Amino acid sequence: MDSESIRKQLVDLPFFHSLDVGVRNVLAQVIQSVSKFDSVPAGTVLFKKGSQGADVGCIVLSGEIRIQKPEAPEIITSAPELLGEMKQVNPDAQRTATVDAQTDLEILKFKWDAFNTGIQNALSESDAQAVKQAIHDYAWQHISE
Repeated sequence: MDSESIRKQLVDLPFFHSLDVGVRNVLAQVIQSVSKFDSVPAGTVLFKKGSQGADVGCIVLSGEIRIQKPEAPEIITSAPELLGEMKQVNPDAQRTATVDAQTDLEILKFKWDAFNTGIQNALSESDAQAVKQAIHDYAWQHISE
């Protein structure tokens, strides 16, 4: 996937639709600058429930993932998907679910600290706060699923 295709996909991420299009464009640039593109084969475990390393986030650009939480039905969902966002709600938390690739995936993997520094440097304080709020809202949506 080329850089321009990734940028367009990032600008259209549904979990950032509440943000102004200008903010989404800057956000896409920040994500691209702090992330690494990777192709992940089906069957790969991306995150394991209870594990540490919660500073890593991931945006699934293509493919399907399975999310498994204790005492909850298994969820299979298609890209786009933001993973690892619970760190933004509870910085000391362990992984809350096991997530694996149901199909081959294309992902962007990043460190939340680098992401947060990037948005603080690239956006106004109010726009950076709006991005954090959008991620927070998305995390709470996942908690309630």
